[in-house]
Amino acid sequence: MNAGSGKRRLSYRGSAGRRSVGANVRFRRSKGVLPPDRFTTRSRLAWLNSASSRIGTTLDLERTALELAEFTVPSFADGAAVDILESVLRGDEGSRKTEPGIPQMRAMALCAIEELSSLEPTPVGETFVHAKEPHETLLHRYVLRQGKPVLLSRVRDDDFIRVAPTASAAAQLRAAGVHSYLAVPLIARGLLLGSADFVRGRGTPPFSTTDVALAEQLASKAAVFIDNARLYGREREHVVSLQRSLLPRVTPATPGLLVHSEYAPAAAHQGVGGDWYDVMALPGGRTALMVGDVMGHGLPAAATMGRLRTVARALMTLDMAPERILARLDLATRDLEDEQVSTCLCAVYDPADSSYTLASAGHLPPLLLDGHGAADLVPVPTGAPLGAGVIPYDPLRLRVPDGAHLVMYTDGLIKSRDADVDAQLDRLRTAALGLPPGSLAKGGLVERAPAAAPPVR
Repeated sequence: MNAGSGKRRLSYRGSAGRRSVGANVRFRRSKGVLPPDRFTTRSRLAWLNSASSRIGTTLDLERTALELAEFTVPSFADGAAVDILESVLRGDEGSRKTEPGIPQMRAMALCAIEELSSLEPTPVGETFVHAKEPHETLLHRYVLRQGKPVLLSRVRDDDFIRVAPTASAAAQLRAAGVHSYLAVPLIARGLLLGSADFVRGRGTPPFSTTDVALAEQLASKAAVFIDNARLYGREREHVVSLQRSLLPRVTPATPGLLVHSEYAPAAAHQGVGGDWYDVMALPGGRTALMVGDVMGHGLPAAATMGRLRTVARALMTLDMAPERILARLDLATRDLEDEQVSTCLCAVYDPADSSYTLASAGHLPPLLLDGHGAADLVPVPTGAPLGAGVIPYDPLRLRVPDGAHLVMYTDGLIKSRDADVDAQLDRLRTAALGLPPGSLAKGGLVERAPAAAPPVR
């Protein structure tokens, strides 16, 4: 779109240690959003209200920081930067104020009009490395140390070095025509998380005390979203760590059977939780294999997964048939206080006749690749999920040819909001057929799965 002002906006976002530059976007001021020198009381309130729907749309911290920066450019500022305390990103709680000295900050998001593209901010995802002589800026002294905003309505020549972290960056600010500077703390639940600072260049009015109040209110809203994303990220790390610790570290060597396992935590923000698998050697050279998925997400689902896996291993040591294992697991699930349910697929491989005995508690059917170019879903009778109290479960005996692969997986491989299960299962079968030789054992099916978020396989 052609912009009424003829300016373009540059957005930057990236992971730690990387810098990524988004596409240059031509824009037109949104209908109902006024230029910064024409904010009325009503338009100011409308602008702040719209922030709730445009900032914090996900539980991704980097994305939330970028949304904050993009929301303010160009309606409020010509350039914006969002930085988070490195200690917060490491998992520590925020603080009431920072300790004396210059705290480590990581650049999380940048957004600016094209005329300010020559500035030298810290690249997104990187922590600013101080020069031999640390230089304290106004942002360090007031925003981070005291939790107070900084306003330089009209930046004088000797103010640039007080704003920029280096002499070179100060020179670029001066050359780009930056004439007004504003910085505010990001404080959520009384704790300091980081800062957001804004600049205005040629052709725009200077920041005023009214703008300071507006920026503080916006920062207060955004800080809550950022803190929610931070807390979610920390919980996700705990869940993934717990889930990994509860899964088998090695698979037993079994005659006539080569087992490959692939664990990939869901990329979706609500996806990590109760997916699990297990492999166990049985008497007579047989092998028990199990894949399950506790319905729900987060620590409760992961904890339930650990309990069910422990019970399942105890039952497998009794050398019980798969359908009986599922029946006992159903009873155990109903005894849990959290009242969660789980799907489960249990299989026992017998090398004597190269056969599998399978039973399913509401789980997705396994995929059989015969080694000769064919792939089919195994029609295992589907019983009720564990915890539903509907038993018995019916077994299926399946003989497989030499060189065949039986793939047991969780629903993360096919989960989609837009396509039905049958269509996704067919896409999974097609993806398996397209795998090059040896790719399946290296996690190739996870990479080509029809779902966007890879799960446990």
